[in-house]
Amino acid sequence: MIRSVQVKDAGQIRDLCHQALGYDSTLEKVAAQIDKFNSPDSDHFCFVYEEEQTGHILGYVKVSIVTLV
Repeated sequence: MIRSVQVKDAGQIRDLCHQALGYDSTLEKVAAQIDKFNSPDSDHFCFVYEEEQTGHILGYVKVSIVTLV
């Protein structure tokens, strides 16, 4: 299931970033970034793919809206 990222996903996203990309970050930094994505005036969005049976986050995508003109 694809859904908007939630702060409760921070630990799994941190682990994905470490395993797949080699990024090291703290749970607090990831949670703060998720809070920014979810703020009403943000032009950034983040979605996760959650396996429905286990609740595991298998992937995520971040989208930014940019006005070019």
